[in-house]
Amino acid sequence: MRIFTIEDLEKQAQSVKTLDNHIWINLTDGRFMRYDTLLAKQPICLSSVAIYPKIKTVMAQKQVIASKHPKEQQLKWQVNKQLA
Repeated sequence: MRIFTIEDLEKQAQSVKTLDNHIWINLTDGRFMRYDTLLAKQPICLSSVAIYPKIKTVMAQKQVIASKHPKEQQLKWQVNKQLA
């Protein structure tokens, strides 16, 4: 499997799920906003560099495209025949 880089995260991800089970939405400018704060006066946002080590799964087009094994440090591509 190939390593899923921060650049891949910024270009490919629509949303991510972190190890604390929060969903984050890609704002396509290098930032991610926590979904449950979407309508708050001060939504919580993190840069892709800050959120990268906390990611459990990466979603695009309703599919998991990358995930991290609990014992690994790097995200790995989840190869899907339809995306390949």
